Amino acid sequence: MAHRLPVWDNEDNNMLKKNLYHNLNIFWKLAIQSTASKLHEGECYSPETVSTWAKSLAQHNSYTGGEYFTEAVHEFTKQLGFMIGLSNELIEPIRETLTCHLPALESGLPSTSVVGDRR
Repeated sequence: MAHRLPVWDNEDNNMLKKNLYHNLNIFWKLAIQSTASKLHEGECYSPETVSTWAKSLAQHNSYTGGEYFTEAVHEFTKQLGFMIGLSNELIEPIRETLTCHLPALESGLPSTSVVGDRR
């Protein structure tokens, strides 16, 4: 939505868009810091999810010519980049006991296959 706002000849009119981008950068950084904190407390996130976040942030940064989201990009790389190969270092060690909220690959539910049991 922010990217759809027009660019005006009058700089005063452009302040709304600039302020919105500034606030979005702050919100991105807060979300990244919160996610990193939860990760270090034992929560876990899939690399696919983190990669999707990275792509979205990179799109915002690219669309604005790197003018508004650079801080959030650096924060992402620093805090979460290791999960998708953007950084090789962890800021703090992750807690030994993880609480993972990802769905299990296998469930204990019986199969409802139409073909039936072929043993």
